[in-house]
Amino acid sequence: MTPAEKITVVVPALNEEQHVASCLHALTHQTYPKQYYEIILVDNGSTDGTIEIAQGFPVTILHEPIKSAYHARNRAIRHSNNQWLAFTDADCIPDADWLTRLLERAHELNAWVVGGLTRYNMIFDTLGNRLLIETHQPGQLRQTIEHSKCVAGGNMFVSREAFCNLGLFHVTRSGSDIEFSRRVADCGYVVGFAEHAVVRHQCDLTGWEYLNRTFQIRHGQRMHSRDPGGFVAALKNLVHAPLTPGFRAGQNFEIAGFSPNPHGYFKDWLYRWANRWAGFLGSTVAAYVKPRSLEIDPPAYEVSSPVQLINADNVSAENDCGQRSEMQ
Repeated sequence: MTPAEKITVVVPALNEEQHVASCLHALTHQTYPKQYYEIILVDNGSTDGTIEIAQGFPVTILHEPIKSAYHARNRAIRHSNNQWLAFTDADCIPDADWLTRLLERAHELNAWVVGGLTRYNMIFDTLGNRLLIETHQPGQLRQTIEHSKCVAGGNMFVSREAFCNLGLFHVTRSGSDIEFSRRVADCGYVVGFAEHAVVRHQCDLTGWEYLNRTFQIRHGQRMHSRDPGGFVAALKNLVHAPLTPGFRAGQNFEIAGFSPNPHGYFKDWLYRWANRWAGFLGSTVAAYVKPRSLEIDPPAYEVSSPVQLINADNVSAENDCGQRSEMQ
């Protein structure tokens, strides 16, 4: 590793005025030499103060009108030219050595994709946030990355060469970051885990927002699977309906140092059952719409039309794929 290796940090943002300042402050105070990394925030149609807050930081702000974190990430990839791309979310706070640790690990493993460790800070004590933390313990995350080759976009480090050769993120509701890392692994390239490259996700989901998150994740998983789609496939999926509840209520405060659950055993039990239904519905809807919603090939790495810059100087540079990237 040499300091000359340049990194582009990509942050998609939609109505994140509560968190974006903490995220950008952490990103602008990395231990990695400042002259060797840039930060691109892609506004995804915010109607709150996200843009105004971001303009107070030394970052480039792009505008992506189509509401999709994957559209936003793809736009930033196409309009940057550095060798490495680091992805996080606007509600995440990276540790000061985050970029350094990611790059070190990528070189240690000779990896095209590296996933760091995401830790979860509960801002609001909801059943959804408790379940989120319960299901994302460090050991589980290591297993997911090292054995299943699934890396989430909130803490992801990618060589530009991977995008040049294998295409960009599919644009679906959810799961395209996971699909991309598995695509890389399936092609024989290394996908690794960096336990010391830490970001801290701020958990402020309501119970309903977490159920929607589960719906979207299962929807994305089915869309990216090799399972067939269509009306018959959706009917066959009905056999997986969670007609009976589970009996795991209460587990989420026995781990991760939680205090006793103020929501009560019965609410916890019902909420877990509702969460299983949310996942089932996401999978079933995806099974039905899949034939006409997911393109077979991922978007190619190509220069898109000029983007609207909200806060950046005009830039024109040749990227590592030998194309021209223009910001104006």
